[in-house]
Amino acid sequence: MRTIIMTLGIVAGTSLAGPDIICSEITTGQTYGAVGDYQAYSFGDTTCNIGDAAFTYNAITPDHPVFTSSLYRIHEGRFEQIGMSFVSHTFFPLQGNACGLGCSAGSPGMLGAGCSDSIGAGLAGGQSDMGPRIEIDPWTSDFPYPFSTINQSGDAVYKRLKARIADLSETSALFFVERQYMSNEELPEARGNNSSYRRVSFTPASNSPQLQGTTFAQRPAIYTWQDHGLGADMPDPDVMISPVSLPGDGFVYVGSRATDLGDGTWRYDYAVQNQNAARGINALRIPIGFNRSANDPMFHDIEYIDDVDNQIDGTDWGFSVVSGFASWELGDDFDSNPLANAIRWGTAYSFSFISTQPPTTKVAELGVFDDDGSGHVIASIVAPFSGPCRADMNADGTLNFFDISTWINAYTNGDLNADFTGDGEFSFFDASAFLNEYNAGCP
Repeated sequence: MRTIIMTLGIVAGTSLAGPDIICSEITTGQTYGAVGDYQAYSFGDTTCNIGDAAFTYNAITPDHPVFTSSLYRIHEGRFEQIGMSFVSHTFFPLQGNACGLGCSAGSPGMLGAGCSDSIGAGLAGGQSDMGPRIEIDPWTSDFPYPFSTINQSGDAVYKRLKARIADLSETSALFFVERQYMSNEELPEARGNNSSYRRVSFTPASNSPQLQGTTFAQRPAIYTWQDHGLGADMPDPDVMISPVSLPGDGFVYVGSRATDLGDGTWRYDYAVQNQNAARGINALRIPIGFNRSANDPMFHDIEYIDDVDNQIDGTDWGFSVVSGFASWELGDDFDSNPLANAIRWGTAYSFSFISTQPPTTKVAELGVFDDDGSGHVIASIVAPFSGPCRADMNADGTLNFFDISTWINAYTNGDLNADFTGDGEFSFFDASAFLNEYNAGCP
């Protein structure tokens, strides 16, 4: 099996070779009112260059950082993305020392090593400097200049961070804004720490944003599920988050949780956030065991509203329970439909189903939308135990040759249902675990 789980180690404040931009703080919020079903916002921030070389901020070439904003919520135990903005293009930076690193000021139009820059919410919401996400390569951060919507403005919600008013009106939900920066001057090892989040609440009468708590710097928004899953600043130890690196590409995060519904069933919730992987994700496959069931599936994606980005097809993924997997599949790859509804950079899709089986740790398969031939990637997750007797591979209630044959075929084909150790690897230890359970018999 060629795929492996890759962990992302980022040490806050560690100076990396070359420039390294982070959002150190999300500072202010502003609302622009509603248009139809949507409310628009923008947020200010402070960024710091924690690398050892200066950044270029040239406003009239592609040589400048860009940033984008997204809204998420935790509601009824699920993590969901409910809003996003276009990409904002930056220009002349300040030379502060907000991160306390000792600013080595760069020349005009440069953000020096250790230096900080700040942008207010009003400036961050300027429409003329916003361009489509689809035009950005999220891994290299390259983009065409001038971008297609430069100097274009529109109504209050055009290009800005927007969400449905109905989604913002759930009084029991927690909301979070994420800021993500990108620069084509960063080296690959400096590209994983560019997302930060902060909790935000909305006044029901006006939906004005009120920032809460502190900024969780260098931490993608999916970690809100773990950090605040039981309430504001109340971590949920049952949420598992697994970072995954696509070979030669960016980072994807997979979150999972099992909730005991109290009636002999469990709800399994999953979220996949693509931070900056250019090739995208087009499938999530959960191994549940042959001839096992998964019911009441749920799928939640993000709306692409503004021109250019709204060319992306919003068709929901299909769900199936086939050959031992509960799977959501886009049904298209990049070659057949480059505008299909893949999990693209800066977006998170959510999934769930109900099972009669209690949770255990397994690994899931993630299909790669623009597959370069290296195939799927895998991530550790919480998933249903393949019971009630795992060695009964075909779930017919009897242990016999057919179960051995089924396991051997699955093992030979690299099927995760044969991964009895739950580590994503296929080895003697899986064979040993299967045989031990087989010899022990079923309860």
